[in-house]
Amino acid sequence: MKLISVIFLILFLSTYTVHGLADPLFVQAIDAATFKYIRTTEWANTLAKAFLPTLLPDCSSEPTFPSYFAFNKSVINYCYDKEAGEPWVTYHLSASKMLTSTLNEQYKLNLTYVITTYDTSTGYFSSLNERVQSGECDVAIAATNHNADRAKVVHFQCPYGMGSKSFLRNTYQNDTTITDVSQLDTTKYTVVVPTGTTYEAWLLANFKNARIVKIPGYDEGWDMILNNTAHAFFGDFFDTTRWLGQHKANCSGCYIKMFGDVQNFGTFTQIPAVSFAVQQIWNAMLISVMMLLISILH
Repeated sequence: MKLISVIFLILFLSTYTVHGLADPLFVQAIDAATFKYIRTTEWANTLAKAFLPTLLPDCSSEPTFPSYFAFNKSVINYCYDKEAGEPWVTYHLSASKMLTSTLNEQYKLNLTYVITTYDTSTGYFSSLNERVQSGECDVAIAATNHNADRAKVVHFQCPYGMGSKSFLRNTYQNDTTITDVSQLDTTKYTVVVPTGTTYEAWLLANFKNARIVKIPGYDEGWDMILNNTAHAFFGDFFDTTRWLGQHKANCSGCYIKMFGDVQNFGTFTQIPAVSFAVQQIWNAMLISVMMLLISILH
């Protein structure tokens, strides 16, 4: 009876597979293609047209293309946030086009692509990550800020751009010029931030006294600044600068301050599954353990 139980245990465990999420060769190909296209003149021109820095963050190492593209579909699904405005939309469209063409050129394929936008009002990163993990979206092409917490659940490609955290201060109860972001952390101030963003994470980690209002997207935050129902809006420096440039007549006393370290941003995929070699090691260990159990029972 004991021997039969061991046999059933062997059969059960032999069906177990050590795995992650995405095919590692697929992720490797996306990594390599991203590294290649973001270093082209075409990509630099895309950044320049959006008035973004053309100097790219360093990658830890240059990824290499695997011998084949481990992808069993003819269409790649890309995604980004529905709330994205210009020039981010053009930015995402360019990234989708260039990533696909780089893969086609490398592997002599005829891949096409589809771009889907998703509502991220319940949280920017969590909403996009849900679509990636479900397989609806193969690559989140959105300019997603890198951070350590996010890197635990997704795989980031080489960053294709960089930005800065900022706050936009209006004239509401503006008796003190804010020269350092920490000055806003008093009970006097209400600050507003889009939910599910790195800006929200920073505020929750660093502000203990100010009232933090989390909002679904940028538009509601801009309204609160104009209506004097909040003292400051936290977001990307490019976005706050662009908005203030468009609304200077209605926000003549408003100003923007950058703070903190530069943020890298780019695309992400599922975390790659463990390699075939790791699976083989697991299988060898399983066989050894089972043989030991059988010998003991005999």
